[in-house]
Amino acid sequence: MKHHLIYYVVWVFLFCSCNKSHKKKIINEFKEEKNIENEAIKLKNDSIFSMVFGMICLNDNLIAYDVDNIFLFSITDLKKHEMLSKFGKLGQGPEDISSLPTSVSIVDQTSISFFESNKNILYTINLKDPVSPTIQKNEFLKESEEMFMSLSPIKSNLFIATGTFANGRYLLMNKNGEKISYNFDYPHVPNKENLTNAHKAMAFQGKLMARPDGERFFFACEDSEIFEIIKIEQDNKLNKIYEFHGELAHFKAEGDGITTIASAIDRNSNTKFVDAYGTQNFIYLLYANKIIGNDIYKSYLANTILVFDWNGKAIKKLNLDTDLSKIAVDEFDKTLYGIDPNSETYLVKFPL
Repeated sequence: MKHHLIYYVVWVFLFCSCNKSHKKKIINEFKEEKNIENEAIKLKNDSIFSMVFGMICLNDNLIAYDVDNIFLFSITDLKKHEMLSKFGKLGQGPEDISSLPTSVSIVDQTSISFFESNKNILYTINLKDPVSPTIQKNEFLKESEEMFMSLSPIKSNLFIATGTFANGRYLLMNKNGEKISYNFDYPHVPNKENLTNAHKAMAFQGKLMARPDGERFFFACEDSEIFEIIKIEQDNKLNKIYEFHGELAHFKAEGDGITTIASAIDRNSNTKFVDAYGTQNFIYLLYANKIIGNDIYKSYLANTILVFDWNGKAIKKLNLDTDLSKIAVDEFDKTLYGIDPNSETYLVKFPL
């Protein structure tokens, strides 16, 4: 089945829908707010970022999912404002990576991982020497019949996966790729009784990230107001400790959900959490709430950060003075870094 399944994501498909959800909005949870202004970061030695799809702060370095014509990632020293290296070569060779990763995650204080979903390969990058990082390839899911969309390490011996699973939303696995449990259902979509889990997996995509200690993770959906915090208990049970399901995107499902799958987002829907980031203390949601309309690019930029703690308590709303596409926060919650496509330097920072 694995080799015959055709699936694809249609982020935006131009069809009309006049139905609007009037559910509560997550932004109304916040009583406190703060205005913060950006400072541009100009890199030394004429280094530049290319196309950034995600960022991680680790040990005073910024690891960017930074795609150019040759490499997938870059490492920048945040104190010296100097790009140290690029790694993850794109190509078809035995040591190359043939497609863009679907998830990038922190493993520990000296390593990150990324997942190549079309081959079910997990790569671990050792960053002890950020000038010359090393990559290890793990193919423990290569023979799996499941279709994985993302794979993230939670603890040293546990992983959380998302995919077109028939039995649940999050799949908990051990380090050998053995299934421990499928967990939780997708939100109910009115008048869409014929949807399969595979259709919903395509429609409800977003950011999944673990807390650095591996005890919890969150999920924040890009195009629907879905935000969840989940705790991993000692017996490897998943306990959902916070859930907010607000306005859902309108989408049109296509295919039978088995051999062909697509979920087309209506352009009259609003984008929601266009990026998110978690430190040990807080979760930061980059909240757009913009109608997609005819300008897809602008609808995935935002200047509002919603800060939660890991129990789901709304802490503070941050109002930024510019629109960002991606965010990351240092380990001490002192500085927020962002990608500002309209800035000459591309990378900016905000004091927290």
